[in-house]
Amino acid sequence: MNFLKSIPEHILVAGSSWVSRVVTSFIQIYMVKILIDILGVNKYAVFSVILGIMGWFMLCDLGSGVSIQNYISEYRVKSKNYDILVKVFFFSLLFLSLLCILILYFISPFLSKFVLGEFNFLNKKEIFTVFFISGSVFVLMNLSNSMYKIWYAEMKGYISHIIPTISYLISFFILFFYKEELKNNQNGILFVFLIYFSPSLLISIFFILKRIIPFNFVFFLKDNLRLIAMIYKRGFRFWIFAFMASIVLQIDYIVMAKTLSTKEIVVYNIVSKVFMFGFFIYNSVLASLWPVFSEKISKGDLEEVKIKTKKYIRLGIIYMIFFIFCFIVFKDIIINLLASSTNIEISFELIILFGFYYILRIWTDMYSMVLQSGNVLKPFYILVPFQALISVFAQFFFVKKIGVYGIILGLILSFLLTVTIGLWYYSNKYLFNRGKYVG
Repeated sequence: MNFLKSIPEHILVAGSSWVSRVVTSFIQIYMVKILIDILGVNKYAVFSVILGIMGWFMLCDLGSGVSIQNYISEYRVKSKNYDILVKVFFFSLLFLSLLCILILYFISPFLSKFVLGEFNFLNKKEIFTVFFISGSVFVLMNLSNSMYKIWYAEMKGYISHIIPTISYLISFFILFFYKEELKNNQNGILFVFLIYFSPSLLISIFFILKRIIPFNFVFFLKDNLRLIAMIYKRGFRFWIFAFMASIVLQIDYIVMAKTLSTKEIVVYNIVSKVFMFGFFIYNSVLASLWPVFSEKISKGDLEEVKIKTKKYIRLGIIYMIFFIFCFIVFKDIIINLLASSTNIEISFELIILFGFYYILRIWTDMYSMVLQSGNVLKPFYILVPFQALISVFAQFFFVKKIGVYGIILGLILSFLLTVTIGLWYYSNKYLFNRGKYVG
């Protein structure tokens, strides 16, 4: 017990994430195999595109999830009670989510055709239904993500790792035992999608209800409305950044859906999933450091933030180089595990391009987290619009020249020419080279 207390909270949270991710990774690896067996290459490509545009629907929270996380960190520093803050937040987010789903219903006929229209093996009704149902679930998952962020702010991030692991286990067993029934189902994509995401959403809603019951407050009181305005006013600043970041990071599957074959989309998806698994371990450190940095910046303890920033960037780059090496060595085994029923090939060049991209992400995401934890958002408004423009044009340009390699090359250029150097510069300008917090 004394040993556990001696472990820094962010390391304990990150450690729980690593253990959870190791378990989840084995589940996901086999789940990809099951999904390809159920759906086939063509429909699995559709499933991949739907997952690839998830970030756009997550924008429906208007940045409130990040905002509530930072407010809770600040309340904790001042030893203030934030029970009512959490309750009014979830009620407002539920109302906002339902409003977004209503709007989505009316615009889905146009958006679904734009995103999925090139998959001519699906009819118009299937395209609309899959797009609208999946989009609605993604919108509601903002509730889950916000609950995870609240746990991070309360230094209980291990819960945010355990729940997804349990959810994936439930999804895995359902898909495993009902594989043959789903394989012969006309609405296979839709059912697979709901099985994949529903457990996580339902479990999170259970914990949200525990937080907001009893309803010992009046939502429309002036003080409560002021709290809502406070959350969304700050959140909107994060939302603008998230929107621009989505243009950079969430455009790839839209470009692929309109330009590449289903086989190329599946290859990209598999390589991306492997690297996302590797990057998640580093990303879990960032998520656990966020509230720690937020509290230290609020206290003006910037030197320790600077030291830890450099330390975790160095460790992250070393880790990612090792991960790239392992991927190259075990490439054939990975393909056999994930897509043994297909004849896809993963090239050495694609792995190297992805590896270099994620090394850039280690550097960039760390400085991004540092600035956001201190509520310093001005640099993003300056840099990310240029990055978004470069990303869109570079991906469309290069994908026509060199196929799937063009997607990742476009992403690399958008980072190198903007945020990779820019966020490091602004972190030093606004935080590390100042004697006190000025964000």
